[in-house]
Amino acid sequence: MRCERCNENEATLHIKHMQDGVISEYHLCQKCAQSLSNEGIIPDIGLDFKFGSLLGKILSPVEPDGIDQGTEADKKEKIACPNCGIDLETFRKVGKFGCAECYRAFERYLGAILRNIHGCEVHRGARPGIVSDEGLKDDLQSLKTQLKMAVEREEYERAAELRDRIKMLEERGNACS
Repeated sequence: MRCERCNENEATLHIKHMQDGVISEYHLCQKCAQSLSNEGIIPDIGLDFKFGSLLGKILSPVEPDGIDQGTEADKKEKIACPNCGIDLETFRKVGKFGCAECYRAFERYLGAILRNIHGCEVHRGARPGIVSDEGLKDDLQSLKTQLKMAVEREEYERAAELRDRIKMLEERGNACS
């Protein structure tokens, strides 16, 4: 894909911007993105990074409590997928698994990786129109936790919104039974 601004270079940055519910997408080369950032047209997003170093930071092994696992013994141990042979260092550099078995081989690192990238380990995004009972239960539990926290913080308007959403989901769940 070519850069939308200069139409010469390959677009290496794909930026999604949402304002007033409208999503705009920009596909830019590094040079044009830096230029637009300098002009204040798009926010400065630190375009002088190297992707490998960013990925290395994101994929660095950390315990769930945030303590680095990178002891000398861990660094000497070569963790690799038994199926395709890709090792942890290669995965960190490339950012892709070699096969489906890699998910099991690097399982202890995935929780931290997902938290670093997405902020949590559990998908909380859009679901298909037909939601399973388990998904509904998860949503209800999450909303009830949020409701409790909103009441504790005395955010009563937010608590009322959450209460209404909980009631709606509970009614939907009863209708499906």
